[in-house]
Amino acid sequence: MKVNDILTHVDNAEDLPFLKSKLFDVNMRLFSTSFSYRRMIKTCCELIKEAALIPFEDYKKPHGMSGANVGIPFNIIGIVRNRGKNSEYCQIMINPKILRKYGDLAECESNCGSIRLKKPIKVKRSDLIDLMWFRESGQKEIESAIGPSEQSFTIQHEVDHNLGILITDL
Repeated sequence: MKVNDILTHVDNAEDLPFLKSKLFDVNMRLFSTSFSYRRMIKTCCELIKEAALIPFEDYKKPHGMSGANVGIPFNIIGIVRNRGKNSEYCQIMINPKILRKYGDLAECESNCGSIRLKKPIKVKRSDLIDLMWFRESGQKEIESAIGPSEQSFTIQHEVDHNLGILITDL
């Protein structure tokens, strides 16, 4: 499968307004009370997981995936954990919100499946973040001092996507 088969991307003029728009938060009250709404959101989560873990023939495996990447309008991201190991999986975060960025600003090289840069660009990201999100079970999570690591940079990148911010905007 090719990356263009799944991901929204800047080269497609129709996708650009979507990639530059803030996505909708999942209504967690409806998620907990409405079977059909929950099923729809879980289907979106499965699509994000599949896209994050699929081996594309023309793009390296992503570290994360956002709703914007796969063309769904909801604030959901997937972060690949245990990359390259037998235990690799995609952790879904519904309505992720960075509560605080702190620590040093680190310069990291970043690329994006929605932009397809010829080579990664340097982006400054905070070393540490505090994050709030909901699990697929609906359980609220708050995690402090994520990082400094590639995972915290990936989370910041995917949250930016869902806010309509591309790495070329930074």
